[in-house]
Amino acid sequence: MASPFNIQEKLKIYFPILFELLNNNKIDWKIVEKTFFKKYDQYQKKHKKNNSSFQIEASFYSVITAAIKKEKPAIMLLDYIQKLFEELANSLDGDEKREIKT
Repeated sequence: MASPFNIQEKLKIYFPILFELLNNNKIDWKIVEKTFFKKYDQYQKKHKKNNSSFQIEASFYSVITAAIKKEKPAIMLLDYIQKLFEELANSLDGDEKREIKT
């Protein structure tokens, strides 16, 4: 089943600092999309079974999924992570950014 998401575009909206950190490094977005969809499906099944909404978990996929669904705690957490990555991006030079790999 094809993923209903365009993760690259969603990340540009919800987590734009990632692209500054990647500094034009190539990413296989098909693999990212496939992995995200798999995690999304697991997330959906788990939360449907428990009839629960977003919970903070140690999964970036869960946070992104909940933010896409406009769940306020997830949006707030993603905003916090965005600010941390902005600080990191500002402290790295071009050579250090080129070292970032998938």
